[in-house]
Amino acid sequence: MKLTRWLFSICLLLITSSAHSFAIQLTESQINGLLTAYFPVSFNYEYADIQLTEANLVIKGKNKRLQVNAHINAQQQNNFIRGTVSIDGEIAYDKSSQKLQIIEPRLIHANIKESSFNKKDINTWLQQAFNQSLPIIVLLDFKKLNFQGLTIQPNKIEVLDNSILIEI
Repeated sequence: MKLTRWLFSICLLLITSSAHSFAIQLTESQINGLLTAYFPVSFNYEYADIQLTEANLVIKGKNKRLQVNAHINAQQQNNFIRGTVSIDGEIAYDKSSQKLQIIEPRLIHANIKESSFNKKDINTWLQQAFNQSLPIIVLLDFKKLNFQGLTIQPNKIEVLDNSILIEI
């Protein structure tokens, strides 16, 4: 009789538990597939119109950070810059916008392949860019995911060696 009550109590606890969760593990290639929905990214910086295209994400698991490598096209009046950049940032989930994003992205590498600016102006512009946060980079918009009216709110995000673990 005691065993039956004990088993019934355990089953009742399991059935009535409101805390159900599951985890999604996204690899670099899966995240890169998601990035195509958000790239190219355009923004204005130091009076220049900048567009980042052909993004490729690299997970830096040991540092718990993400790196985005992209092509850059910048235009300021009649001058331009073309090349590649690497941007480093931290992953975060914004509950109000329901977006998984790279916050405080910073320029860590630039390779200018073509430019109409003089070298001194490019160096000054890059030095300023290396010391400032760039606009947030969106990886995944949970509002756009259709789960038949269910609201999905990640409660834990962890950067692993070669993937990102999202616990929902």
